[in-house]
Amino acid sequence: NACGSGSRTQSVFVLGNDDCTGAMPVVLGNNGPFSNVGATTNPLDPSWPCAGGGSDVWFTYTAANAGTLSLDLCGSSYDTALEAFSGSCAALVPIACNDDFCGLQSGLLFPVTAGQVVIFRVGGYFAAQGSFVVNVSEIPALTNDECINAIPVAAGQNGPFSNVGSSTNPLDPAWPCAAGGSDVWFTLNVNCNTTVTIDTCRGSSYDTALEVLTGGCGSLSSVVCNDDFCGLQSTVTFSASPGVYYIRAGGYAGGQGTFTLDIG
Repeated sequence: NACGSGSRTQSVFVLGNDDCTGAMPVVLGNNGPFSNVGATTNPLDPSWPCAGGGSDVWFTYTAANAGTLSLDLCGSSYDTALEAFSGSCAALVPIACNDDFCGLQSGLLFPVTAGQVVIFRVGGYFAAQGSFVVNVSEIPALTNDECINAIPVAAGQNGPFSNVGSSTNPLDPAWPCAAGGSDVWFTLNVNCNTTVTIDTCRGSSYDTALEVLTGGCGSLSSVVCNDDFCGLQSTVTFSASPGVYYIRAGGYAGGQGTFTLDIG
């Protein structure tokens, strides 16, 4: 104009996955870092059922195998929110939503079938914004949901395992602790008279329950049972003689998640 001219230059970041239709594919392992800074919340999307979520960006993952899919944002820089869907962007079907899983970061575990496309959105607690990572892993389908299919374990760390999607057989003995349920089964072969300790203290994601039994499937007797020992995780210790012991790992009131078995 009559007073001269001027210019200003700045970077403009465009979020290509701000809406479901632009969802970005992720792969097994660690993905990112990403950011939801500047993201909007589309009023036509389903309302967040957890965390007062908002400022969401969208992703997809295609499951390679049937089993349990684990999605988490552990290692992100802010208070995240995470929700997963099946279906399509035009007809989203909610699967699960989470606010806090590992501290203020979010995580989900849910059953999937081979080839299933999962759509998920990452946002923030009441629309908080920041940088985040997406960690993806697949846990094989349950093969040890019943005592007769118990998986052998040995001294040391075993797992990680999952009881997501497991059932509680009404013909099995009732849990004597923790109102346990959603159990999966293992066997431990002991070769000498010794003291055995089994725990889920390291690397477990939920409120576990743990029981050791003797006998055979259909005629089991409880040896020891525990709910909470190391926080919400479980530890059992017992005097063992040579033979096979059955271990069932479940959850308080049927809780589900991933866990490890440390045996010493």
